Amino acid sequence: MAFRFEGLEIFHLAVDFSVSVHELVKKFPPEERFDLTSQAKRAANSIALNIAEGSGRGTKKDFSHFLDMAMGSTFETVACFFIAEKRSYISKQDLEEIKREGESVGKRINAFKRTLR
Repeated sequence: MAFRFEGLEIFHLAVDFSVSVHELVKKFPPEERFDLTSQAKRAANSIALNIAEGSGRGTKKDFSHFLDMAMGSTFETVACFFIAEKRSYISKQDLEEIKREGESVGKRINAFKRTLR
């Protein structure tokens, strides 16, 4: 493997979560394209990107910091969908599904972070 993150399950879970987010935001109205849609997509991408960037850092402390940022992006992503559900862009069922997936990603990030100690 050329890149450390390629072998990390949390990276692949984060990528899958990003794909789910990109699919779900298709339900948002066109006028949200440059606002909530963009924010949700960028936050979701940030999860995987922070994991990848952190994996290339020289110390466990640095990697841990990037995992913290990935966790923050997970929360931000899910929060976008709370707003979307409130605005009736998505259903409560859609929100619950993205919450479940986000929670799973978050738990895996935390579990991996504990292995760095």
